[in-house]
Amino acid sequence: SETRGTTQLFRLDRDGKNLKQLTEGRYDWSLRGLHPDGKRALVGFARMERPEELALLDLTNRTAQTISHLNDGLYRTLRLPKVEEHWIGTTDGKKMHAW
Repeated sequence: SETRGTTQLFRLDRDGKNLKQLTEGRYDWSLRGLHPDGKRALVGFARMERPEELALLDLTNRTAQTISHLNDGLYRTLRLPKVEEHWIGTTDGKKMHAW
């Protein structure tokens, strides 16, 4: 679900109750598959400064362990920009999120 300019993963019961957020942070998360043990999920995560990598997300304690490091070597040589969050007032008196 999109929230504050990011895409997060949530879990809920089969009856649609007990909604629980599984991920957080300035990432766009995507579900790639569930592990056969039912306790972990294969997820993709990306942020504005880096392309997607893969991780195993523990569905119990909500921690992610990166399993792909395809761009680490290149990114160690770069100076990345600082991405800042902004809230802009709109003409109807509301606030609009922007990066």
